Amino acid sequence: MKKIISFAVMGLLSMPFIYAQVGELEVVADEPDVEINNVSAEIVDVQPVVPKDTASIESLNTRDSLVPDVAIPEVRLISLGVTAGLNMAGYRTNMEGGGMRLGGQVGVNMEFPIGQYLAIQPEMILSLRGGKYDYDGVYGVKEPGESLFYMDIPVNVKFSKRMGKGRPFISVAPMFSVGIYGSATYKKNEMDGSVSENKISVFQCDPELEQEEALYDNFDFGFCFKLGYDTDDFWSISAGYSIGLTEMYKVSAVEKKFMKKYGGEEPSLKNHNIFVTVGYRW
Repeated sequence: MKKIISFAVMGLLSMPFIYAQVGELEVVADEPDVEINNVSAEIVDVQPVVPKDTASIESLNTRDSLVPDVAIPEVRLISLGVTAGLNMAGYRTNMEGGGMRLGGQVGVNMEFPIGQYLAIQPEMILSLRGGKYDYDGVYGVKEPGESLFYMDIPVNVKFSKRMGKGRPFISVAPMFSVGIYGSATYKKNEMDGSVSENKISVFQCDPELEQEEALYDNFDFGFCFKLGYDTDDFWSISAGYSIGLTEMYKVSAVEKKFMKKYGGEEPSLKNHNIFVTVGYRW
């Protein structure tokens, strides 16, 4: 009985010490909770910082983004186009009375992009050209104007760069041309005093007119240069200059006999052309 009473007294005496220890443990346990709560509060308060120059990225992502503004390469696709325009054509010649005449052209093209700046653009163009010059030869006195239809095939090497809502460009091309049809009119004074008028096909021979050979070579090689602008609405406008390097005038055997008898310099003709076009592409 005495032992039970002694244990009870010792328990009562030790209660304040045990309570103090438990209180310390509770305080220590509460401190991490406060720290964790503080950290979570700081995380909630953090706002994402979006640079001002990321408007292009934000336009693609409706949510806030921390991705910096990156230049996205423009996707350039193969395109098919059509063109139409006006020519001011003429000849580089050693004959008098040289001049230019108004013509036109229509064509189709296909553009193959190479990277961001270059493209290869072959074209096929039906072109009305010609020119003016004075010539008194075996066929008589030539009338000033003539009409020549060519199929032009330039292969453009095109350089362009993004600028605003389009791409200004410059191109250079070797150009192959084939004469399809052409005619010239000559007037000749006959022995009886009358004046005869002959219309000669310049790319074909005509035995009835003692024209054993074609007057002009129907093949021409040269270069074509262009400046222009392609819009994002698929329209384009350009201006350019083409120059032929082939000697057009074919001096026939009859012409040589005439020159040998009456004298004179062999005629020289080479094409050149200034043009303006409008186009549309798909």
